[in-house]
Amino acid sequence: MRGLVRASIQFLASLVGASGVAFAAYASHGTADQALAVPAAGILLAHAPVLLALSIMADRSPGPIGSIAFMMTIGLVLFSSDLAARIWLGDRLFEGAAPVGGGAIILAWLILAVEAIFSAATARQDRTMGERRSETKHQGKKRVARFQ
Repeated sequence: MRGLVRASIQFLASLVGASGVAFAAYASHGTADQALAVPAAGILLAHAPVLLALSIMADRSPGPIGSIAFMMTIGLVLFSSDLAARIWLGDRLFEGAAPVGGGAIILAWLILAVEAIFSAATARQDRTMGERRSETKHQGKKRVARFQ
């Protein structure tokens, strides 16, 4: 299952990166819509490598990383699709699409921050428990050696 999540996130990251390059190419031609294409290109190109990193994280550890990546992708799609609709269709995707998309991206980043804190706390707790078990084993061996 993890392999499927990783492959799905990598596929989406590839589409995000390609879309970013397309927006950048469009913006480089100096059209009147350049003001909308530049932020779309920037946000897509900035998040493509983030999604690739999340795909590696999702493959290595269970947890909400896959969901975070999908939330981020949905936000990117809403945000950039709204800007694309404004450029090529002359109207918004729907009212509030870009702010909802941007909000989803921000929320994904915040959930990732909370996950990092909990992950670090869990790792520390696991390490502490491992040290306690090791100490207990070591003390038990000393007791056994004393009685022999």
